[in-house]
Amino acid sequence: MCTTANHQLNVNNPRTILMENIRQSCIFQEFGKDTYWQYMLMFGEECADLNNPDFTEECSNKILNNTLIAYETVQKCMKYMVEKYGKIEEDFEIFQKNVEWERGRSRQKSDSL
Repeated sequence: MCTTANHQLNVNNPRTILMENIRQSCIFQEFGKDTYWQYMLMFGEECADLNNPDFTEECSNKILNNTLIAYETVQKCMKYMVEKYGKIEEDFEIFQKNVEWERGRSRQKSDSL
């Protein structure tokens, strides 16, 4: 289950993960599966390495430059995705409420045991 932070990747804001997911979706949509997998392999090695995590937008942009993926195209797609599918802030609030509800439910289950 997703949590509000991923300390293994040194991510304290889940929005960072959400934006990376949108970025990856845009790369797949705009450039196809081969480019997507090239990006994913490099991102995993450079940005999501558990021994030296750098799960940041800057690291992602470095990968975009190294793979010759057009930054402007990815940004345009991301902007479209965010505007089309809603307000990320509202979605994040719903996500937070669901996480809190799940935590409460887990506590109730453990209290009843």
